[in-house]
Amino acid sequence: EPRAFALLARDMQKRLLEQNEIAFPEAFLQRWLTEINQDKLSAEQVESELPAFIQSLRWNMIRDKLTAQFEIEATKAEIMEVYANRIRGYFQGQVEEDLVQNLAIRFMEEDEKKDEVIKEVEADKLYAAMRNLVTLVDKPVHSEVFHQLIEEAR
Repeated sequence: EPRAFALLARDMQKRLLEQNEIAFPEAFLQRWLTEINQDKLSAEQVESELPAFIQSLRWNMIRDKLTAQFEIEATKAEIMEVYANRIRGYFQGQVEEDLVQNLAIRFMEEDEKKDEVIKEVEADKLYAAMRNLVTLVDKPVHSEVFHQLIEEAR
């Protein structure tokens, strides 16, 4: 179940964040964020969003270290498959595979958000590697409880 693995990934991320406290110069970050976002966010908005920004920064540092530690790298074929799956989704499977492959190659070469796709592939591989390090115990959960957990995660 993909949603169960998504909850597991969220729990692993939460645990890693709890176990790896990283101190940041908050006053500096707040000034810097205020300066670079002066046309988009007020100083109050920056202040209220600072904890989430720091949390994201901490996770990025942890994730990057683990990605290097596990020697995780997104291959060209894996990146291409993400693009191909997106294209298949756009066309709801009603497109010839040759066209899918040609469009995927084109997107892979031209997409300005390719780094996001690479991070997505690396994240999937990282969570798979981390799952191999923990002992998973299947626990039956009533569907209502499971859906409640999904809602809370959102």
